[in-house]
Amino acid sequence: MTYILYLSIYILSLTLVTAPVAVKRFGIFFVVIFIIVLFGLRVDVGPDYPNYLKIYQGLVNGSGHLYDHVISKTEFGYVYLNIIIIKLGLGYQAVVFFVFATTFILYYLAGARYVQDRALLLIFLLGLGLLVIPINLYRQGLGIALVYWGFRYLLKREYFKYSIIVLLGCTFHYTTLLAFLFIIISLLKQSRVLVWTLFIISIIINRLTHYVDVIGLVLRAINVPDIYSSYFIPTEATEVGFGFRIYIELFYIAFCFFMIYRHKLDKITLFFCYSFLCGLFMNIALANLGIFTRLSMIFYYTGYIAIPLLISNRFHDKWRKVIWVCLLVMSFSFYARDATSPNYFPYCTLNLSQEKICLD
Repeated sequence: MTYILYLSIYILSLTLVTAPVAVKRFGIFFVVIFIIVLFGLRVDVGPDYPNYLKIYQGLVNGSGHLYDHVISKTEFGYVYLNIIIIKLGLGYQAVVFFVFATTFILYYLAGARYVQDRALLLIFLLGLGLLVIPINLYRQGLGIALVYWGFRYLLKREYFKYSIIVLLGCTFHYTTLLAFLFIIISLLKQSRVLVWTLFIISIIINRLTHYVDVIGLVLRAINVPDIYSSYFIPTEATEVGFGFRIYIELFYIAFCFFMIYRHKLDKITLFFCYSFLCGLFMNIALANLGIFTRLSMIFYYTGYIAIPLLISNRFHDKWRKVIWVCLLVMSFSFYARDATSPNYFPYCTLNLSQEKICLD
């Protein structure tokens, strides 16, 4: 039942692409609200759910070893968010709901500013994994969402306002500082040589780190304890060349190359295309470096805006139907992989009596 529930969200979104305008607007509103309610009210869903529960419990206690650990290791923006909710007399589920709802709404609003076909936007928002991020990575997901919302200032060259948004995002996760690189990306001109150069560099780094234990050398040089070194060891899922994800990402790279070669892209589309490619190249380059792959997330997930812009604004040649089908297959495959992951099964929530109920 859980699998059917998750997959029905994507299928319903897909049917809205060809729906009449009035039906599409209502359908998108329904899907967005349904997703927020469904995952905002989840209980014990997602591998990091208990970890963030410990953060909340440490702050509730107000003192002790767990409290000191939370204060010293957690970004202060997320700490104060929890403290505010605690002061309001609300429980941990209020934190879960607020973080998911805020993150998902910001993702949607950021994309809706640039993509006219909101159903298409929703499909790739789901298909690139942005539903999983606020379920699992609370702090980083919220930081990324704030940056994406702040693109409205970046693309108008209002750098001061954009910088304030980035710094606000850093109070939830320090990797948000990478968002200042978007300023450089926004200034780049369309260049085939540039994308080929970055692609080749990413392959070289990937092969180098595959055969040379770069992480091990660094960890031994700075004497990192073994208890922390496991964070930097790549898992089977991140092995480039053998993993499921690499084939999808190589297709997306080929698609972006195809569009850059065949079309003159407008400034906004080029910005999102380059940002997406930057994330894809970083995924390849950092695939053997464990937790460092998280550094690419803020760039990679711009694809949910880049792909709809590329196929709706510039895609009018004989390859349209073929690549359309391929993009949808890739998107659905990625979403289906997440939807059927044991990390999010079974779906559980609370009934009106605050009793935990789970779907099979």
